[in-house]
Amino acid sequence: MEEGAGRPQPRGAERALAIPGPGGGGPLEGRATMVTEMKPLPSEPGHTTTRARVLLVEDDTGVRSVIARMIEVLGYNVVAVANGKAAKRLPKRAPFDVVLADFRLPGTPGHKLVQQLRARWPDLRAIIMTGYAEDAEIRAGHRDGSWRILEKPFSFEALAAELRTAGGPGHPTS
Repeated sequence: MEEGAGRPQPRGAERALAIPGPGGGGPLEGRATMVTEMKPLPSEPGHTTTRARVLLVEDDTGVRSVIARMIEVLGYNVVAVANGKAAKRLPKRAPFDVVLADFRLPGTPGHKLVQQLRARWPDLRAIIMTGYAEDAEIRAGHRDGSWRILEKPFSFEALAAELRTAGGPGHPTS
């Protein structure tokens, strides 16, 4: 949820955003963290013009919108969908570099979706967002390197760090 919505905000302006944690309800339910600044990352020497493609899979519309905007501000190309079914309908010919998926998705859970998407895009790197990081299946996949974990609630900085780590070639600062 953006504070001051409806008023034009200059690029790089301070904003207040709430990312809900577990609890599942609307943007104000559950634990939340406030992101007070969302500024684009500065260009660095060697900055690439080919931006990594990020597939965001999050069922909460408000959360999906906020996270997609954060990813854009960080300089990535993002495609945001609500569930695994929509993700699996995306064209195979346009591969993604990273998938950022919620663990608790309706239908196919995020970690199972990652496995299915890798059949289409074998080099796909994955980050699972969760408020349930103690879950044994999530931890097992993290330990064996199948995916990274981004614990909800998370900050803009934590998202940026995870995307940089998972992004590989083509991330905005490579």
